[in-house]
Amino acid sequence: MTKPIKITVKGTETDGDDSPTVEDLLSQVQDQVDILKEVEGSLAKDQSKEIVWRVTNVTKNSPISFEITPFAKTHGMDISNRANDVVCATAQGLQQIIETGERPMHFTDKVLKKVNGFSKRVTNGLSGTKIDFSRYEGAKSFEITPKTAIQTVSKIEKIARPIFKPYREIGSVEGYVKTVGRDGFGRPVVTVTTRLDNQDVKCISNDAGLDRIGHLEVGKVIKGLRVKLHGLIFYKAPAILDHVEVERTETFPDASQLPQLVDLVDPEFTGGKTSVDFIREGRDIAQTH
Repeated sequence: MTKPIKITVKGTETDGDDSPTVEDLLSQVQDQVDILKEVEGSLAKDQSKEIVWRVTNVTKNSPISFEITPFAKTHGMDISNRANDVVCATAQGLQQIIETGERPMHFTDKVLKKVNGFSKRVTNGLSGTKIDFSRYEGAKSFEITPKTAIQTVSKIEKIARPIFKPYREIGSVEGYVKTVGRDGFGRPVVTVTTRLDNQDVKCISNDAGLDRIGHLEVGKVIKGLRVKLHGLIFYKAPAILDHVEVERTETFPDASQLPQLVDLVDPEFTGGKTSVDFIREGRDIAQTH
């Protein structure tokens, strides 16, 4: 048999009245239900959601409390074990955020966003919210105060903002030369604007990696010479370039030296036939062979 949980919402006291606004009250209840639903979907192998949460009791005393109980979407289905797993995972996850600041299992970005909004209201409009999970064995009740709300918001921001470690790989970078010079150690340095995403990346050469650029006329370089630099690429984060240690350079010919459209188009290519007839004839010949 399924058991209820209780959500108690306390407004900020004004003239002895701790009644929350309608918006804050309903948002706290809705966010908690959304958290339970998302955790259920994450727990299920097929991401199915078989539980409907219904309000089964409301207290009239202050602070106001809602009792919500899980029911099966499908009539006659036993959801006791599923409800127990969902409630326990939710309760443990909420505690884990406050205690360790680490992302709990089954807490997706959507869940973290809901917990964030749930917490922020306790710093602006509400003075506290308590989720009583005590009817479920192993599920510790969760209470958030203005002090713990500030800590929770801060920890969620850190969880949601991943920390990337710099890394490096052997490869190549293609782009256009922007500046040419030397660094403080006298090494040749070229700044290249990458062709695909327009990132400016510093390219350094200890040996002869940039010699092909150094031997070119200044005019070719300052016009935005297109190059491909091979070597060890250093990244600040995925797809965020830091610099390149160049081992070999390829230069591309000027656009004027590349084949033009008139060089590629042959009006007599089909021998006077339409394109449809030409293709059909070629296909027929291929089939006969």
